[in-house]
Amino acid sequence: VIIDCLYNTCDNEDISKNHNISKVTDRITELRTNYDITVFCIHHMNKYGHQDGLIIDRIAGGSALQNWAEHILLISRTNEASSRLLKMGKTRHTEFNDCYYKLDWNSEKFWLSNLGVTEDWRKLLITDEKKTCWGNVLRDLNESFTKMDFKNVVENIMGMTERTATTWIKQMLRAGVINKVNHGLYEKNLEIVKSEE
Repeated sequence: VIIDCLYNTCDNEDISKNHNISKVTDRITELRTNYDITVFCIHHMNKYGHQDGLIIDRIAGGSALQNWAEHILLISRTNEASSRLLKMGKTRHTEFNDCYYKLDWNSEKFWLSNLGVTEDWRKLLITDEKKTCWGNVLRDLNESFTKMDFKNVVENIMGMTERTATTWIKQMLRAGVINKVNHGLYEKNLEIVKSEE
């Protein structure tokens, strides 16, 4: 039995509360036991934290949902129209790789093909809006720059907060867009390019 999608079974209740999601999981467990079936539940992630990747803590709902599930497979769109990312989030009684697989989506055949393991998954989750912002910062910086140079562009030229500047530096480092050369000194590493249309 495939339940698509899990939150549609919740009667508009707040599924971040364990007692609400437990009503649903208890009923599914009862169906599974009574009819000797396997249940696949399609569920969604919270909208925030997209850049953090495929982690089970982004799943909408209380921790009771994560604890109840036997296996959790995570999949996400990317900034490339024909690409998706897939990762095993949880499985009981079996070892699994903690890696990201890049999938190719064929929209004409409605078919996903595994392209293999990718180490560049963070780059695939950068939104076009964020790419534009990062590109605007990098455009105004030299190849090598200090943290103060970066913050000056973000705060004084772009009108953003100091917190935004600090967050962007961390995210750009994780994505490999910039490299840390020394304490407070950075260099550009990758160009910011637009997503495929």
